[in-house]
Amino acid sequence: LLPFSRLPPSRHLLTSLLLFSPTRSISTTPMSTLKSLKSKLKDGTSLNASEQIQLTCPHTNTPLGPSPRSSMRLLNLCHRATYIFVVLPNDDLLVQKRSNLKDYRPGYYDPTPGGVVGYGETYGVNAERELREEMGLSADLEGMFRFYYKDEGVDCWGAAYLTRYDGEIDDLELQEEEVSGVEAMSVDEILEREENGDKFTKDSTHAVRLYKQWKEDHKISSSSKIIRNVDTASYTLRSAPKAVFFDCDDCLYFDGWKVAQRLTDKIEEWCVEKKGLKPGEAYSLYKQWGTALLGLIKGGHLSTPSEIDSYLSDVHDVGVSNSLKPDIKLRELLLSLDPAIPKYVFTASVKSHAKACLEALGVADIFGDNIIDTKVCGLQTKHSKESFEKAMEYAGVGKEDVGGCVFFDDSVKNIRTAKEMGWRGFLV
Repeated sequence: LLPFSRLPPSRHLLTSLLLFSPTRSISTTPMSTLKSLKSKLKDGTSLNASEQIQLTCPHTNTPLGPSPRSSMRLLNLCHRATYIFVVLPNDDLLVQKRSNLKDYRPGYYDPTPGGVVGYGETYGVNAERELREEMGLSADLEGMFRFYYKDEGVDCWGAAYLTRYDGEIDDLELQEEEVSGVEAMSVDEILEREENGDKFTKDSTHAVRLYKQWKEDHKISSSSKIIRNVDTASYTLRSAPKAVFFDCDDCLYFDGWKVAQRLTDKIEEWCVEKKGLKPGEAYSLYKQWGTALLGLIKGGHLSTPSEIDSYLSDVHDVGVSNSLKPDIKLRELLLSLDPAIPKYVFTASVKSHAKACLEALGVADIFGDNIIDTKVCGLQTKHSKESFEKAMEYAGVGKEDVGGCVFFDDSVKNIRTAKEMGWRGFLV
């Protein structure tokens, strides 16, 4: 099954500070006058019981055959559905109160108008139809993301859409067979009211949490220099961060690769003078093995721990204080992060070099001894899965919390491995 979580929204997500707005209500039929929903589903008298709906594969969202709507509800078969966020000018959402005739959660609040996709119907056509039928709206729809959701009452692949409405709530033309009322609520109010016991459809509040996360992802991708690959074809809630990992060189700082060049020159010099390698051979070892260190070990040029320590100490003695200066903006940025989430430097170099860089940048006190270097990683290349596993072990993050690892690096190779491991990687 695809990964899915119903955890509460993470602290780092955007918090909405919006005002409560007016309510429109329509009287509902008392439950005492209705047959039980289950019996109506069984005898085919529930709302739209014979409608043929689109079944889909829970693993891949590949369309399957049709099913009567009542059978889909009784057997909780995986189907497709649309979830529409109708956003008001103050960023509140239009929230429907479902009629007592509905075959799923009658009388509940639903913050995402939409509906079950009919057999042979596309998500887009369904979203337009449902919005028009339920509230009399014909509006442009922006596709957002798709997601999988399952609980004891629903099993579906949802497609989320966004539209904006700047009219009056009283002007909406409600389909009273389906919708008994409409309210305007902020995202935070929806989640708070659900937590306090108000009845909301759980698949829709899950979609609201995804929407809250999506807004932050959208904000990052549209306004930041940080590039992140968000999979909107199978969008999932991310767990709260357990640890944040920063690469050191050319990530926490950028000096036009001056320090990086001095490191390269030092490695070349050491290999030629100490080991008698030909000029350029150190770089060939780096290209073949991922690091010159691993190449020297594999080639039999370094064999004892003392030799390895001597090499690492010599090649990283590059005097970073000559080119790196205190970075006030970097310090402010790091201090703005949640102090309860531990921060680590995850580097391919050694602890002494990372510490020298942090001291020169004026942020050493923020990280302390939280430095994961090549020795911690067993001298493996940083982009190896073994190094990422060692980093998690060092930070005390269990495999079940892998999605809580947040990683910043300037290397595409490292970000690719992070993604393969299940980390949340940002290419800087």
